[in-house]
Amino acid sequence: MSDSGSENNNNDGSANDDAENTGSHGSKSQEENAQSGDEKDDNENYEDDGLDGDENEELGSEIGSDLGDMDYKAYRSQYSGDEGVSFLDHKVNEAIQKRREERERAQAAGELAYMEKIVDEKLGEDFEDTPWVPPTIELAWEYRLEKLYRGGKAKLSKVKMTKATDVGLGLPMYFLFAKTFAIATFFMTILSVPALLFSYFGHRIQSEDEDAIGFYQLSIGNIGHDPESKDYEEESACTGHHNEDLKCVEVFTLEFTLVEVANILMVCEFLQILIFLLAINFLEKRHARMKARADGRTCSLSDYSVMVENIPPDTTVEQLVEHFSNLYPLDKPDWKNRPPLDQAEPVKHVSNTGVSCHKGTWVAEATVFKKIGSMIRAFKDKQKYMDDLLRCRARMKMYNTDTCHADGPNPRKFRKAEKDMIAAGTTIDQLTIQSLKQARKKMKITALTDKSTAQKKTRNSVYEQLEADALCGFVVFNYAESMARCLEDYSHYNSYPFKLFTPKKMIFRGRHITVTHSPEPDEIVWENLEISKRTKMYRRMLTAVYAFILLLIGFAFILQSGKYKAKFDEEVPKLDMCETEIPALFHQSYELPSGVELVRPDEGTDSTGRTRDDYDFECSSLVKGSFYAIYTIDGKFSQPLTNYSIIDVCQYGSSPATTDCPVAGQSIFCPCISTDSTDVCDTLSCSIPDDDRECTDFRASTIAGCYCYNQLLDLFSTGVFGLLSKLQSQDSSCEAFFTNYGIANVLTLAASLCTVVINVGLKFTMKKLAKGELHNTIDEEHSAIVVKVFLATYINMAVVALVAFGYVKNKPDIAESAQLFDGDFADFSPRWYAVVGSYLTLTFILQIFGPLGLKLLKYYVLSPCKMCYAHPKINNRTSHKYAMQADVNALELGGVFDTTLHNAQLLALLFFGMTYAPGLPLMMPLSMFAFTLYLNIDKMLLLRYYAKPPKMGDAVMRVVLKLLPWACVIRLCIACWMYSNYDVFPYTELDITVIPNFSALDTERVSELYNNWVEKQTERDILFFNTGDRITRGNVFPLFVLMVIIVVTTFIFNAMKHSPIYYFAKVIHWTWTHIQLNKASNGRTKKLSPFEIAKRGDPLRAEMAPFTGDYYQFLQSEFEKSKRVSRCLGFITKFVRPDLTEEELQQGWRVSYQGAYKVKMAQWMRTTRVAGVGRPKGSIQRTYELISLHGCYSYNLYKIPHYKTVMIAIQEGIESVAADMEMGLENDVDLESGRASSTSRHISVIGSYRNRQIGKQNSAVEKEKAKEKLWERPAKGKKTKVAPNNSDDENMYGIANGAVSSDDSDDSD
Repeated sequence: MSDSGSENNNNDGSANDDAENTGSHGSKSQEENAQSGDEKDDNENYEDDGLDGDENEELGSEIGSDLGDMDYKAYRSQYSGDEGVSFLDHKVNEAIQKRREERERAQAAGELAYMEKIVDEKLGEDFEDTPWVPPTIELAWEYRLEKLYRGGKAKLSKVKMTKATDVGLGLPMYFLFAKTFAIATFFMTILSVPALLFSYFGHRIQSEDEDAIGFYQLSIGNIGHDPESKDYEEESACTGHHNEDLKCVEVFTLEFTLVEVANILMVCEFLQILIFLLAINFLEKRHARMKARADGRTCSLSDYSVMVENIPPDTTVEQLVEHFSNLYPLDKPDWKNRPPLDQAEPVKHVSNTGVSCHKGTWVAEATVFKKIGSMIRAFKDKQKYMDDLLRCRARMKMYNTDTCHADGPNPRKFRKAEKDMIAAGTTIDQLTIQSLKQARKKMKITALTDKSTAQKKTRNSVYEQLEADALCGFVVFNYAESMARCLEDYSHYNSYPFKLFTPKKMIFRGRHITVTHSPEPDEIVWENLEISKRTKMYRRMLTAVYAFILLLIGFAFILQSGKYKAKFDEEVPKLDMCETEIPALFHQSYELPSGVELVRPDEGTDSTGRTRDDYDFECSSLVKGSFYAIYTIDGKFSQPLTNYSIIDVCQYGSSPATTDCPVAGQSIFCPCISTDSTDVCDTLSCSIPDDDRECTDFRASTIAGCYCYNQLLDLFSTGVFGLLSKLQSQDSSCEAFFTNYGIANVLTLAASLCTVVINVGLKFTMKKLAKGELHNTIDEEHSAIVVKVFLATYINMAVVALVAFGYVKNKPDIAESAQLFDGDFADFSPRWYAVVGSYLTLTFILQIFGPLGLKLLKYYVLSPCKMCYAHPKINNRTSHKYAMQADVNALELGGVFDTTLHNAQLLALLFFGMTYAPGLPLMMPLSMFAFTLYLNIDKMLLLRYYAKPPKMGDAVMRVVLKLLPWACVIRLCIACWMYSNYDVFPYTELDITVIPNFSALDTERVSELYNNWVEKQTERDILFFNTGDRITRGNVFPLFVLMVIIVVTTFIFNAMKHSPIYYFAKVIHWTWTHIQLNKASNGRTKKLSPFEIAKRGDPLRAEMAPFTGDYYQFLQSEFEKSKRVSRCLGFITKFVRPDLTEEELQQGWRVSYQGAYKVKMAQWMRTTRVAGVGRPKGSIQRTYELISLHGCYSYNLYKIPHYKTVMIAIQEGIESVAADMEMGLENDVDLESGRASSTSRHISVIGSYRNRQIGKQNSAVEKEKAKEKLWERPAKGKKTKVAPNNSDDENMYGIANGAVSSDDSDDSD
């Protein structure tokens, strides 16, 4: 069977769930199953009454057999026109209808197996024998309704996703996370309003540093007034009741000093952290409550099972059953003399496994997993290519001669599809043979000596035929009480040095085994169990290297954009130069008249008859690259501020008479200015000393820059449309200045976009790399994905910018050579908020709305357009792109909703917002919008567009809860640094007298100790940063104390698990558990009461029902009876919920009694089959049957959906290898010949296809020869001899025309 490695196998026997049988029940109707189920007695041993192996192979041929029985070639040759096509369409429609009926029957029997690709569309090994079955939109809609959560019809307002535990805990916990912090960030936004107001009404950031969007106005760097402004003293002076020496800011009509502002922001910051911590606490409690509720409602296999490691290589199932059954019986005291369990019985039947060694024991199932991970991985890799193979097969059928496609057959496209199919099949064959070679080398496979025996071999016996070493075992106890005792005993001896003191009875065949709580079977990545820790560590290091390379790319782009931005900032003139220093040089005095402005000549002609172009031409001829501009009063060109002369001051040539700079004592000035001049000029205070002004210098190009910058501000004031119109009418004198400004701002936007794009790449790369780390369980894999995607995204967004723009003096040489911390900002200065803060805010906005916008674009635009384009062609059968149903199904959905990546995305956004919110208060409103939008948009898309995700546990949320407290720590660290900057807030000492005296020391003594500590901290440096005089400020110290408390508390809780106190607490808990167990025992019988154990709420003893017996669960009302008390004179009693909900009643739950206590038990609503055993309608569901409805009920790999077809493929490979060994063919398989061994006949996709084509060709040659003999009429008296075919031509399969070469010709060998 060439397609055995895929879950798309036509003959994989997927309808059978019993490992002891290879038959299938898919061909039986529901009535037949019901009849056969009613005839069986539940108390007897059950046997599978399925079909034989030959009948199993006919399962797929029944569907669409009408099409397969027709001779389309003959019909098409006999009929032509619409009549033939309509008849063919009618037969196809009949096949589609029959396919739907078969699907419904398979669903009713619980035996639906990927019928979209194989059974329905006949894409199995003999695909070319049947015509193409076209895909339909109706089936795609059915598929969509099946995959969407609640069928895609639920109202958005009615569905509470935080309570949707029917799809596992992962999905509702994600929505609970989003909802919790949407509310938390709302309250934190309210507390951010004071910071936003103080920032918005400030004027601290200079105009040349302002970003184009205006984010600078919403940062604390804008609080107050610019000290370099000439009106600073007047604008910042306090006018109210405050001290005139203090600096004040005004919000509306209220006046606040900078010290008051700093204290207000500190208090708001403190309260925001408390709200964040309350949100974490609420989320932790809700998480624990939801997990407990889900565990109480849903019974799973892990409630009864343990994982056993470090077992001997030759361990068998019987040995595991004997060891654990003898240790933990429940009908008598166990090996530690613990009391038995009341009404406990050993395993009475083996319907769940079919293995007789479990009967009469206390172990319901034992599974030994062997070291076959390499084979599983190889055959799973093979599955990845099966979709391409099936798609090529469907295209071949679509273009074949018997197609019902509207365009008819297409030989050219048929050959192209065939070529692609052969390429895909060759890749699959190579993987198959490689895995079988490894099996021959690593495992001992015995030959099959008896063919009749080989045909009757079960799957388990074929698996056991592999003499591979046992890796680990899985033991499923019949009662959860046995499992709990086992875990409690072995947990003390799982690690060294305690393992050396393991009691002799707990030692398994001389081995100190390790026993842990087993995960669910479908959560285990079985092929990774045998991977060594060293290999996993190497892969994790490789993941870190790849992530580092991607982060380097983003760092390089941000660094270059930052350098270009800094280079442009040097060209932008300083505001004080344009307003005061340069006009003072031309006026030769700082006492400037009002209305001084640098202007250019008017557009028309002046009184002398010259135009602006004439002036500019005269300047450019004297000073290259210059243009004409003069300082005037009130902007009137006829009223210059001083005397100008081109002829007297400027000179012909490349340079002026002196320099481009105005100097002190000059009376006539050159009106020609240039943006390219490199001369350095001195201010007027350098020649004429002034106590209020310092001597500075500036470049001569600053004069022209002042004019161009004023023109740029004038352009921005006209709006977008006015800007576009004025740009067209501007002269070319400032063109270079405008270009540089535009490039610098575009680079800032490009850097933000680059960060978002790199985050998208990091998200998918980290997900793939995390899977490549070969984790043992899916929970571990998803936890690694969350951590890696979150860290990579957060570092790329938040940390890279600090490294690129920050500056640290005295840094190590390696940092110097790598240009790390080589930026322009050594602190969070006001200019940092305008340059870096605006970039971070823009990045945050793009990171929020970019992914959401892409999702909405796909849902509202791209997907509808694609469906509108494709649906008519699919209905009319004119499409050449959609050849099979799976491709049409993909049109209706947007993929699977990935809660793992969504959690990582929200976590990165939350950490980013928390990091910079102290200085950029806009981060909190943006975070609130982000969580609110993600909450509602993801809910809408999940109910309307995305396929519901597979059931997941709470591992991802546990990781999120561990990381969240560090967001507070990071925020407090940044807050302490930002609030302690001298350029933002003035220094204030903490008033120690306001601290209450809780000790015996008096206030003076406390104050003395505090002052001594402050004095020591002042000179202390940490990591090249001076921190002593920062944390001692009055508006910083409370935040620092809170940060220390959070860090110490978090560290203590994490360290407690590795401290002696923790182990001492475990001993106390173990002792208390045994005391409670003795109290729960019946005084007369000395047996434990199941109800008393369940009432204790021990998570290990959540289930009391036997695994192989009828399932029951004590009702909540029984637990509340003992707790219910009368209050308020008996008028108020504890609220009691109804025993069963409406949903439970519809699902077949009924109230019954277990002894004296009410319980709920589930009945079968229809006759069905579980594990090959018929179960009549109305019978009570057994525990393993209840588990099978929503999960896996066995650790047998043949019963795990994701591994079932893989194990069947391995089984077929083993059988083929064993058959080869029986025939003496133990050499490597030859895929090209297709005739050397049974492996190539049955395993090779291309070999089997070529053999069938050769057989058909030979059959056609034989028919042609027979036809020639039939029509041959020899002349009378003469013999006619048919000439042999001596042609040397070969067909596409490498066989000479007319030759006979197939496996069937070698039967005699």
